[in-house]
Amino acid sequence: MILANRHHIWLFAAAYTAGILLAGQMPQHQILPAILILAGIGAVCYLHPAKKECVILALLLSGAVLSGFGLTRHQAMQYTKRVSLAEQHMETSVRISGILTQKEQKSDKYLYQIKQTYLETDQTPVFLGNILLYTTKDNCSIGTILTAEGELDVFLPARNEGNFDFAAYYQQMNITCRFYADTVTVQKPSRFSIREVLYQLQQKIMQTYTTELNERDAGILSTLVAGSNAQLDAQTKESYRKAGISHILAVSGLHISVFGFSVYRFLRRCRRSYPCAALLSSLCVIDFAMMSGFGVSAQRAVIMYLCIMGAEILGRKYDASHGLALAACIILLRNPFAIYQSGFLFSFTALLAITVYSGLRSEREKAIQTASEKRKNHIKGRVGTWFQDFWKRLRLNLFLQLWLMPLTAWFYYEIPVYALFLNLLVIPLCGWLLGFGVLGAVVGMKLPVCSKWILILCHWILNIYETGIDLTDRLPGHLWITGQPSMKLLILYYGIFGGYVIVYHFGKKWNLYSKIRSVFAGICVACFALCLLVPPKDLSGIYFLDVGQGDGIMISDGKQKHIFIDGGSTSESAVGTYRVLPFLKYHRIRQIDAWIVTHTDADHISGLTEALESGYPIRRLLLAKAAPADDALEHLVTLAKENGTEVVFVQANTTLTMQNATMTCLYPEAEEAETEKNALSQVWRYESDGFSVLLTGDLGSEQEQILVERNLLQPVTVLKTAHHGSAYSSSETFLEAIRPAVAVISCGEKNRYGHPASETIERLEQADTSIAYTMKSGQISVVKEHGKWKEVYFIKDKR
Repeated sequence: MILANRHHIWLFAAAYTAGILLAGQMPQHQILPAILILAGIGAVCYLHPAKKECVILALLLSGAVLSGFGLTRHQAMQYTKRVSLAEQHMETSVRISGILTQKEQKSDKYLYQIKQTYLETDQTPVFLGNILLYTTKDNCSIGTILTAEGELDVFLPARNEGNFDFAAYYQQMNITCRFYADTVTVQKPSRFSIREVLYQLQQKIMQTYTTELNERDAGILSTLVAGSNAQLDAQTKESYRKAGISHILAVSGLHISVFGFSVYRFLRRCRRSYPCAALLSSLCVIDFAMMSGFGVSAQRAVIMYLCIMGAEILGRKYDASHGLALAACIILLRNPFAIYQSGFLFSFTALLAITVYSGLRSEREKAIQTASEKRKNHIKGRVGTWFQDFWKRLRLNLFLQLWLMPLTAWFYYEIPVYALFLNLLVIPLCGWLLGFGVLGAVVGMKLPVCSKWILILCHWILNIYETGIDLTDRLPGHLWITGQPSMKLLILYYGIFGGYVIVYHFGKKWNLYSKIRSVFAGICVACFALCLLVPPKDLSGIYFLDVGQGDGIMISDGKQKHIFIDGGSTSESAVGTYRVLPFLKYHRIRQIDAWIVTHTDADHISGLTEALESGYPIRRLLLAKAAPADDALEHLVTLAKENGTEVVFVQANTTLTMQNATMTCLYPEAEEAETEKNALSQVWRYESDGFSVLLTGDLGSEQEQILVERNLLQPVTVLKTAHHGSAYSSSETFLEAIRPAVAVISCGEKNRYGHPASETIERLEQADTSIAYTMKSGQISVVKEHGKWKEVYFIKDKR
């Protein structure tokens, strides 16, 4: 019977996944994987020995594909309608009602997650689905039916290449919008909610850590044990990510398995029966996952743990691959868009790698038959046993890192080179850290004095982690910037990996000698590296980034030479961390040859400051000789020297050369008779094969007139409009001298300065100039393809 064959669950999971991919949230990336999955399923059905059963199986799998496709399309349409409804009611005070299902305390606010939310209108209430509600007071328990008044706001998509896409992320979470509440009223209080009990327990645990530990340790343990990252500072989180050990900061399969099996073994040692120990440990695991927010990786771990406990109770053998496939089916049936989450992909891919590796090693161990071979592979003594365990962990970690490397490059555009060795230190200690953390929190609720001595062990373990991170940071090339590899390269990578696994697995049956297999393994490893070494498409062009209210411009010659101009914002916090650096890493730009600072206002240098503080390689920093000395300039020079960046002071007639292009500084002279920053903004002209761009910083109309009088201006193709479209720039005389075909205005939407000014827009239109706005189009790229220059707008429908 088909349903009696447990292996078919993998086929159903694959067929359903192919249907989701064909529905196409990101069609340019997923059509080819879907076709390959369907081809694999077709091959399995064709090779099935029982032809009648094969026909039935093919029909059932076709139904799974259609179900995945239909359900995904239906949910996408419903989600789009709900978001459109929320957009229609933005900027007006509205009233909503729903059920509070989860809450989290932020620094000065509370974040509520509301389900079954309805927007109350004059007519029938309209369904909004799941939303996030922000409030300043916590007066509701989980399970409460509440009403609230305030404003709706939708999540924004990415504004530049490589930036985080909040709209896509929350669609994957099935959360429609966010709501900023002015008032929250309890409509129907909750009688009892296990989630509220767990939330209160979470707050007590976090309070214990805050009282007994320093800020760093309390934040990490609150994330690890209580599942709340409210106290985790961004610097610690980023350092763990760059070191390749950020997985321990999210409650995932590692934490749940350690916690669940610890409870299970404890109950068994207390002479509890298998069903009793399995049931109680399962309840503890479910509560632990619920307290942490029940993310996708936690859901997968809970489902697989329940399968293990079910096998223990029934006395059956557990198969990790079948448990993994079952978890995928359950999660994707609830939410098809979960397949796009990084947590889902990392969690399932890592477990798949471990499952494959375990199968390969078991086959290898079975191959050792003779007594002489057994004696040869046996090492006596504790040192030998430790070495064998270390060698096993090293092989597993190497296999896992190679397996996950493309995903890491895809999501983060860089790979922590020494994560393999650091994880050998981190993972064995993680169980002790979690155990001492839980024990310290439990004891701290009754005996705070005793908890301090338990939690100090956690402090020592975290110090070991910190030491390991510091050591890897000091090693050369600890971060390998890869850019985002293409989907074709990812498929090629895993195809080569799959070929290696197949040859290794069937090597004995095919009479392949070990030397041949070793040579093949070496070839595969070389191909793995080559797949990630292939650089992404790098076109010649000028990239005007959307940094909000500010400027950020990157110039590339297509031959790995890059110049950046300004890079700052007054409307976006951490603009360097979240907008500028991700863009550079996405394009695999490993260093900036020259970073030009037109002037040192915050909206032009805040992102540059973050880049220097992060240690991003910048060869030269170009400042104007005429720039007035102030604290911002001195701080920038100090950071540059600490980063190993050469500081160069430039003036008019300074020239930079690139491949088939030149950049010339037009202003200011070294002894310019000005004192105000904007008036001394550097002005550069870029020229390449008859194409030209004028980059003007925050120049005012008086300085524009100086350029006209000095006869320094010529007609240009593109103008970077001065001072974000201010009314006091882009004068008629100036525009008449340069006659730009296109003007790019970089400013934030609804900024407090009123940029761009209506007078400036009118002057540009009178000059017959096409206008492009970063606030509408996001990143604006002027690129060279096939010898021709063209404009590319990142958000095409907002042009």
